[in-house]
Amino acid sequence: MPAFSVAQEEVGAPEIEDAWYRFNRITEDYRIREDGTVQVTELMTMLYNGPFHSMWRVLPKDGVTAVRDISIYDASAGEEFIRSHEALDVDDPTSWRKFYVSEDDTSTNVEWYYQTDDRVHTWRLRYTLHGAVAYYADRDELSHSFFSGFDVPVDTVEATVSLPGGITEPQSSIFTTNDHDFYIDRPDDYTYRFRVSDIAPGERVGVTVSWQKGLVRPPLSWEALLLWFKLPIAQLVAAIGMVALVSATTFYLLRRRRMFRFAQSPASVRDVRVEQWTREASAALFRYLRDRGTELLRLLRKTGR
Repeated sequence: MPAFSVAQEEVGAPEIEDAWYRFNRITEDYRIREDGTVQVTELMTMLYNGPFHSMWRVLPKDGVTAVRDISIYDASAGEEFIRSHEALDVDDPTSWRKFYVSEDDTSTNVEWYYQTDDRVHTWRLRYTLHGAVAYYADRDELSHSFFSGFDVPVDTVEATVSLPGGITEPQSSIFTTNDHDFYIDRPDDYTYRFRVSDIAPGERVGVTVSWQKGLVRPPLSWEALLLWFKLPIAQLVAAIGMVALVSATTFYLLRRRRMFRFAQSPASVRDVRVEQWTREASAALFRYLRDRGTELLRLLRKTGR
């Protein structure tokens, strides 16, 4: 399935043989939030020749864990479309002004149905990306394709990517399947802006931007936790915390077991056993901390941290 397609249907009327459509302009707005999610707004201005009644957009899951909060808005008519939880039929007028979302292993697919005789029409697609931001030791990054595999040309693509705070270590690039002249600038300290034109059918267009650590909060996930463990200080803190947890648990279980035995012992030997158990537990805890600390230092020296 192409990344974007339009179906030409006219209920009760013959098809127009020379019907066609193309993208006059696609405007992408990516707003990266502090929690790492990305709110995306796409404005698509279409040029139509002939009657068309349905469109669909394929949102790849490559590098994304989920696509949520999907909505379709008819920007030319000023009308919000209604989400249907059942598949729609382009030949049924009751499906018009509605959209349907389906999922497969590789993409989230959005279909919407309408009635318009406009030659020029603008649609707004809005959604939220989860898991699109990558977290590295020295930077955070968003590398994402706006689209890939459109079956018609796109005259102009404009895009902005904005961060929740000022960018002090900016890096940005735009990638396309074919060679194009392009434009990149920074309209303010929070934003990257891109423009490229004359995109041929089937081309891929996307951007990569990065920024300094601290603007975006990593999600609380096992993947983020593993990335965090790559930092030297984090390794030390995590090791100390793990040692403390294991030691406290072990000490508690041993003490519970010995206290049970202690309650069954004759009263004449209880004081001696308390003192002996205390010395043994302290020595065992000291040896455990010493061994784990030695292993950690050896690991840090080996990795050069």
